[in-house]
Amino acid sequence: FYMLILSSASMMLNSVSQEKENRTMELLLSSTKPIELYLGKLLALGLAAFLQMIVWLTVGVLLMRSLGQTFSLGAGAQIPLKVIVLAVPCFLLGYAIYGSLMAGLGALAPNLKEANQFSFIITLPLIFCMVVLGNLMSDPNGPMITFLSIFPLTSMIILPTRVAIVNVPWWQIALGLALLLVTAVFVVRAVANLFHAQTLLTGRKFKLNEFFQTLLKPEKV
Repeated sequence: FYMLILSSASMMLNSVSQEKENRTMELLLSSTKPIELYLGKLLALGLAAFLQMIVWLTVGVLLMRSLGQTFSLGAGAQIPLKVIVLAVPCFLLGYAIYGSLMAGLGALAPNLKEANQFSFIITLPLIFCMVVLGNLMSDPNGPMITFLSIFPLTSMIILPTRVAIVNVPWWQIALGLALLLVTAVFVVRAVANLFHAQTLLTGRKFKLNEFFQTLLKPEKV
């Protein structure tokens, strides 16, 4: 999930930034509305990433079955169905959040090089998920891991992993998904308001604090 969300979000950043640099964005804006351009990119790249996730899950299931038959790994070597069911909304909402943040970064940054310099800041919560992997495996019901499975910027990775390891209370799953959905809707709407010609075609220097201020107080297009 870390790799899938990160790679799909990076695709969104590269797409928006490169089209700004090579002036393709100006041609696109002459024939479509900025909001339609943004939503089209988000849905198209999201669909491609979703299909990739399905392929990875399918290969994982087949591989586990094959290894179980060959090396007798036992009943524990499997991907529970509940994890696969939970993986779908977690991945889609996670992509909507990070894909939109990357799109907003690409919309405000004057070029791809400068956008890549700040993309690390946006993906820090995802990277932190990998840092606490040891804690997740050793103490999946600990207070820190429980919080990260509910916190919307990390829950899309931590929550399905917890469900695969231990029995997670239903209210924590419901709360994690609810906060993930609310955050995704907010971020998508905030970034959508950044997609207008005045923002997309500007060449001013990018400032990270202005980026987050704009997201928190988006102007109505």
